[in-house]
Amino acid sequence: MAVEKITAWQTSIGQAYAKKSEAFHEEMIYLLKTRGESNIRGLNTSSFDDAIALQEDFINALTEMKSGLSPAGKQDQIIREELNKMHEGAITWLEASQKLKTEMNKES
Repeated sequence: MAVEKITAWQTSIGQAYAKKSEAFHEEMIYLLKTRGESNIRGLNTSSFDDAIALQEDFINALTEMKSGLSPAGKQDQIIREELNKMHEGAITWLEASQKLKTEMNKES
């Protein structure tokens, strides 16, 4: 049996991938799937606050992912572009939700 040292990219849940782009892709899927799985039932002010907090966590996770990318790598540039689009959308959603929450509080 031959033993060979390999380099792999590990996601936050411990899965390893040979390509960095695969690992980042799987990590994004994981974030998208898990950020809303808090058993929020219905929409009320409490669940709305929870959704906003989850979105803030999601944005922080995306920012952390971007910080691990090489500024010079071509493949990393493609990943960074994907992350930037997702990050912009997440921030837009958060800002709109925070504005709505502020308006809801004014009505109360």
